[in-house]
Amino acid sequence: MNKDEIKEIQKALKKDRCTISKIAECYVGGKEKKTIHKSVLNFISLKEEEVFKYCDLFKKALSGKVGKTLLNLEFPLNEEVNDGKQAFMLKLRDSELRNKELLDDYFEMIKSNYITSSGGNYLILVAFGSYDIPKKGTDGIEMEDASQYVYNYVLTMICPVALNKPGLCYSERDDEFIDKIQDWMVQMPETAILFPAFNDRNTDIHSCLYYNKKSKEPHEELVASLLGCELPTEAESQKEIFADFVENALGRNCDFEAAKIIHEELIGIAAEKDVSGETQELTKQEVRSIMSKVGADQSGFDQIDEMFDRKDVTLLASNVADSKKLVIESEDIKISVDPSWINVLDTKIIDGRECLCIPLSGMKVNGISIKGKCVEER
Repeated sequence: MNKDEIKEIQKALKKDRCTISKIAECYVGGKEKKTIHKSVLNFISLKEEEVFKYCDLFKKALSGKVGKTLLNLEFPLNEEVNDGKQAFMLKLRDSELRNKELLDDYFEMIKSNYITSSGGNYLILVAFGSYDIPKKGTDGIEMEDASQYVYNYVLTMICPVALNKPGLCYSERDDEFIDKIQDWMVQMPETAILFPAFNDRNTDIHSCLYYNKKSKEPHEELVASLLGCELPTEAESQKEIFADFVENALGRNCDFEAAKIIHEELIGIAAEKDVSGETQELTKQEVRSIMSKVGADQSGFDQIDEMFDRKDVTLLASNVADSKKLVIESEDIKISVDPSWINVLDTKIIDGRECLCIPLSGMKVNGISIKGKCVEER
């Protein structure tokens, strides 16, 4: 799913037009993973304030950046058989959460394979919804009364449940400050699965969208047990893999100018893909084109081929180059600058040492305004 498709489903989960009709809950307590509470609710019968709170959770489960917190996963072919994990997810969706035995099995699979670093309480939420996909005209505007297909889906969320902080609070009823009682509060989702995916603005039962808030806790065991899928290389690791490749491919030609050109090219590719709605995945041809501009030789191109022949690595343009900041590091210092500055940055040899030159204006040190040495005397 691309950014626009995710936004479209987010809109279908808003408070005033939510397409969810039923939710199933399983509240799990402590390291023993004891089931404290279980229920299935008709979403449309909930109180308005409760609907608002649930919709906040739904929205968060589809938030973040594609390729970082939101990952597109495809089911392996061996899972698309009668007893496969994709087949189980289809049964769950088609049951519309009316099959208690199926739901119980699903909850147990999550409980058995979900590991939290804190070992605390959490709430498993499974929501079923139906979205009438509005037809879009040639101008891209949605035609609300011209839906062609219906997108039926289940959205699974795992939300930590924690005690809120005690303290004094004002009571309007008593007109005084009273001791606030601690309550168990549902936090925003840490992990979520949208099945099936909404690719090309339609149902794609061969894929799903996976949300994970913490990159350091990818929950690979949960993804493997529920979906039979492998998670792609984590965003920060993609950057390291690409940096490694560039350093090896360019050797001594990997200088500051080459790094600037590569960064600019990657940002340009990411922007173009973003506008067109394409996946951010870098192709071999795109990487070859970038490396030819920084003087890669045949050995470098051979390394490109070798890297792309590795089936276990996918590189996204938005992960290997940050459009919001350019980070420059040395042994003793780390500098983050706006990428728009990239063309005014330079390096110079001063007293036999390579130095980074940054034009400065309005410089302050610990709040003290510094008068530049090149300021003309008046």
